[in-house]
Amino acid sequence: MNMKMIEEFIKDYYIWIVFATASLLIIMFISIIIMAAKISKIKKRHNKLIRGVNNTNLEGIIDSYYEKIDYQLQENDLLKQQINKLNEKVKFCVQKAGFIRYKAFENVGSDMSFSLALLDENDDGIIMTSLYSRNESTMYGKSIEKGKSKYELSEEEKKALYEAIKKDL
Repeated sequence: MNMKMIEEFIKDYYIWIVFATASLLIIMFISIIIMAAKISKIKKRHNKLIRGVNNTNLEGIIDSYYEKIDYQLQENDLLKQQINKLNEKVKFCVQKAGFIRYKAFENVGSDMSFSLALLDENDDGIIMTSLYSRNESTMYGKSIEKGKSKYELSEEEKKALYEAIKKDL
C-alpha cells in the first residue's frame, strides 16, 4: 500500500474513523470511571482492614488479628469456666418460693400468720412458719429434703411447699 491509497481511504471513510475514535474514547472514559470507583471501594476496605494497627503490611495485620482472636478464645474459655462454677453454686441457692398467709387463731383480726417455703433446684430448703396470736408471735422452721420434710407439716405448710415446688424458675 502506498501513501496515496491511505490518503484516499482516510478521505472516503474519515467520518467513520472519527466516529470509531470518539466511541473508543467514550468507552475508555467510562472504563476509567468504573476503575476509579472500584479503586475507591478497595481503598475503603483496605483502610477498614488496617484500622487500629500500627504496621501497614498485610502479614502484620493478619498476625495482629490472630493474636486478638487467640486472646478472645482464652477469655471465652475463662468465662465458660466461671459460668459453670456459678451454675453449680446456683443449684443450691433459693430458686423457688411459696408463701401462704392465714389466720392461725379465730380471735385474731386478719391473716397475720404465714408459712414460707424456700427451696433450691433439688427441692431442698426450709419452711418457715410464723404463728401470730394476740399475746405472742412464734416463728419456727422445718427442713425440707427433695420436697419432703421429716417433720409433720400443717395444711398451710403443705400449701406453701406445693406452691414452691410447682414454681420452676
